[in-house]
Amino acid sequence: MTRRGEVLGLTWSDVDLDAGTLRVRRTVQKLDGAFVFGEPKSARSRRILPLPVVCVDALSRQPEINRGRAKGKAQRVPGQPTDLVFVSASGQPVDPRSVNRAFDRLLVRAEVPHSRVHDLRHTCATLLLAEGASDREVMELLGHSSIGITMNTYAHVLDESKRRMATRMDGLFGGDG
Repeated sequence: MTRRGEVLGLTWSDVDLDAGTLRVRRTVQKLDGAFVFGEPKSARSRRILPLPVVCVDALSRQPEINRGRAKGKAQRVPGQPTDLVFVSASGQPVDPRSVNRAFDRLLVRAEVPHSRVHDLRHTCATLLLAEGASDREVMELLGHSSIGITMNTYAHVLDESKRRMATRMDGLFGGDG
């Protein structure tokens, strides 16, 4: 699961739809009203990620979406790669705050309590751990520099996981579970 700035900094040269992967190698933020392209947070943040089919399908439709937004000559900002995956109607990077606003509208429409876009990383990590992914696999996916960061920040233990652990203990010690 990538960070918002990593997604907004993706270029088509970072995406391999045939292999179903993307490479994280830059970020974009908006600081003092200006877009700033930079390096990912840490060396481990620079990574190649496998994509679920649903993401490959969505990304395969993105060029058509971008063509629909192209109105005249693109107005790129300094340092902007020419092949950004996600661009605004003007051809500039998508403003991270616009992502937040769109996410908020989706939550309201779905009648889901407010949360932040970044909270999707928490949810992803928790669900993957609950599905049996190893700490190391989740750490690599999230691009953390250590397992400690992953486990201390994202490994919210679910009630179902606690019940499974209790059942395992029963099996080890001859309980009736």
